[in-house]
Amino acid sequence: MHVVVVVEVDVDQLTDVDRRALVAFEQTMWAEYAPDEPAMAEKPALWLATQRRPNAKRVTWVVRGEAGNEVAGVATLSLPLVDNQQLGNVELRVAPPYRRLGIGSSLMAAVAMRAKVEHRRVLAGFSWDLVAAGELFACWVGGEDKQVIRRSDLDLRALDCDVVGRWLDVGSEVRDQYDLWLVVGAYPVDQYAAIAEVEAVMNAVPHDDLDVEDEVRDADWVAQREQEQAQSPGERWTIFARERATQRLVGYTQVFFYDDWPGHVDQGNTGVHPDHRGHGLGRWLKAAMIDRIVGEKPESFRIRTHNAFSNAPMLTINNELGFVVTAKQTVWEADVDEVLRRVASA
Repeated sequence: MHVVVVVEVDVDQLTDVDRRALVAFEQTMWAEYAPDEPAMAEKPALWLATQRRPNAKRVTWVVRGEAGNEVAGVATLSLPLVDNQQLGNVELRVAPPYRRLGIGSSLMAAVAMRAKVEHRRVLAGFSWDLVAAGELFACWVGGEDKQVIRRSDLDLRALDCDVVGRWLDVGSEVRDQYDLWLVVGAYPVDQYAAIAEVEAVMNAVPHDDLDVEDEVRDADWVAQREQEQAQSPGERWTIFARERATQRLVGYTQVFFYDDWPGHVDQGNTGVHPDHRGHGLGRWLKAAMIDRIVGEKPESFRIRTHNAFSNAPMLTINNELGFVVTAKQTVWEADVDEVLRRVASA
């Protein structure tokens, strides 16, 4: 019988053995989630195993396999430090060969106990319909489904260029009022505050039944996020919509490319400030980005995006472009005390 030993690890002080084991674990989990995609390379695997959110403290626990040289399960608790201090964000995964051995419940016990010590009352996590074990476990620990996200893909090989062309052809009154600013890679430091202001528009996206409050996004938040981005395996392109009269950034869209995932494009956030909606800026931004991708990275064959099913304005834009649903993610929340009660009885 496998003896479950949960160990807290510092991802900033990994030994070579721990680093290799965590990379192998990420690669195993990716192979289950995305069997038709290229195998995950070492650099993105390590980044996924060690990345942290801005304005948050990260705690990580692992359970090793019986031989000791592989990781059987990992749990990460991300604790917001500036906002949402009622919340702990959880990612908990167990490798397929080690499921139903008590590893998940042992990891969740460690997570919930730390959350209780940190005075958090809600744990939030997610599962994918592509991996049935995630939903079953979320229900077992008392999770309630609070939001459903759709993963959608746009096949660039079947792109309707007429739609993109129409969206690029904005009227003179819009071009007189706004221009587009492309940033490839890192953001200019002197623009951190302006970028934080426009990125705060993401607080307006639907939260459905989630127990969350607005995130604090300021220049320091951007600086922390840029530090993480500098370590990531991807290249980021961002196009900002800028009001000519004030030079204020009022909208943006971003995408990510990966050397080890050729042809794939990850769509990041897209948003327009409420005061500047109604001018077609969202469509202009999306069309401008797609036009640039097609022109400068013709090997790209797919853009992948994630949106709440309740985000009707963005889904309308994506549907018009030709995005189709390829997977669903469920966001769960659970009361910390209820989680502790359930794992104690396991």
